[in-house]
Amino acid sequence: MTVIALYGTSNPLYCDAKTEILQRNIEHYYSLIRRIAILILVTKILIFNYRQDSIYILRSITLDRLRRLSPFLALALLLATVLTANAPALALAWDGEMEPLAQYRSYCQTYGDRDPGCAVGLGGKVGTPVGMDRVDAGRATLGMAVLVHRQVVDDLIYREDKQDRWEILGTPGRGMAGDCDDVVMTSISRLLRRGFPRAALRATIVRLPGNGGHHLILSVRRQAEQGVEEIYLDDRHHQPMRPEQLAAEGYVFVAQEVPGRRTWRRAQSQPALMMAERGDG
Repeated sequence: MTVIALYGTSNPLYCDAKTEILQRNIEHYYSLIRRIAILILVTKILIFNYRQDSIYILRSITLDRLRRLSPFLALALLLATVLTANAPALALAWDGEMEPLAQYRSYCQTYGDRDPGCAVGLGGKVGTPVGMDRVDAGRATLGMAVLVHRQVVDDLIYREDKQDRWEILGTPGRGMAGDCDDVVMTSISRLLRRGFPRAALRATIVRLPGNGGHHLILSVRRQAEQGVEEIYLDDRHHQPMRPEQLAAEGYVFVAQEVPGRRTWRRAQSQPALMMAERGDG
């Protein structure tokens, strides 16, 4: 079997969540305020200049005319819905296996007795069930996952680890100081206590746009009409993200854990520069 090993750099995970979120929020709010101001201004100008014509048109429209126009209005609404629909879902292709990072191995050696996602060969318990590989498609389920994740992010005191370690924050002897990988593993731990199956929660490595380095986000797998879909919780975003949304921002999917298995799976689109094949006898 050929296993893929991911060789990290001196700073393999970039997790400056607080700075990124603050910057994104400021830009988002400014953009939203500008758009609202422009909309109000344009609306006032149109009303001022064309109010007489608008009143005349509204008065001239009768019920019979509305009934005759209804097919055209319905067609226009349908076209608007199609044109404003979301982009088609990104079908992530996973090709091959890779050895887990040393940080994940160390995590399992420390927390393997309480995290059923850790394989026995990495320090997990024997026979610990990981449950279903998806949750139901209800909004309440995803809403709970988002709420728990945001609580962890909001409580986080960002601190870059001198020695990158994945930990569960808030445990005895551990405060809430950490980075993105701690957010993911802590969110998983809290969601497990709320009844989420471990197989539906998957730590996912992505590469950030530009020179942002690598980053850890959480995948929540849920049942959809066409099968299983993955929704991603990222401490750089306040809202849950779909893979095509992250890809549009320049994210590159690298690898993802498979709870209960020793090896991770890698994304098919992962550039060869980040991967190195080795024989595993």
